[in-house]
Amino acid sequence: MKTQKLKGEIVGSGMTLTEFADEVGISRPTFYRKIKDGSFTIDEAIKMAKKLNLSDHDILYIFFAK
Repeated sequence: MKTQKLKGEIVGSGMTLTEFADEVGISRPTFYRKIKDGSFTIDEAIKMAKKLNLSDHDILYIFFAK
């Protein structure tokens, strides 16, 4: 997972990480843990991608790149 790219997309959308966690329905501690270790579920990744209006390319790059 490309954590820095995800963080950049969130900040670029005008939200803080905490605001974004609230928007996608993930508790703040869980969100910060998952962003650190890249352990988001597919459902969470889809929800985040929709909220950020990510392209298919960005979804693959952020969530599935090594």
